[in-house]
Amino acid sequence: LPNDGEGGMRFALIRTLMPSLSRANQLMREGAMNLEATIAAVKLSTFIATKGHAPRRLGEMVPEYLKQIPVDIYAGTHLKYVVREDGSASMYSVGRNFTDDAGSTQEVIEPGGSSKTTADIVYWGAKQE
Repeated sequence: LPNDGEGGMRFALIRTLMPSLSRANQLMREGAMNLEATIAAVKLSTFIATKGHAPRRLGEMVPEYLKQIPVDIYAGTHLKYVVREDGSASMYSVGRNFTDDAGSTQEVIEPGGSSKTTADIVYWGAKQE
């Protein structure tokens, strides 16, 4: 094999596959978050049907409805949950732009890329744009 410097062939396959592996890892983690958030949305619906109102915070649903509050893989904290003045609620992830856009579903360009995504990933009660 030629030298193992930056231009060498020794690690060419690894350099070629790393972006794909990173993307696969991101999609797996996002898929797990989507599953947990979907379960939380179903449980939120059950809470509202039972109690007649949305909880003021997701913690009110633990442990009766949820084992734990889902984690936002992009923020490293729990999913965002907001109860608006009219009593409606919204549950969302800050999404791939890593910015809390208050539950916005407006299209934005992903950081470091050219593909579009929504500003936030909304699982419950999308904000009216």
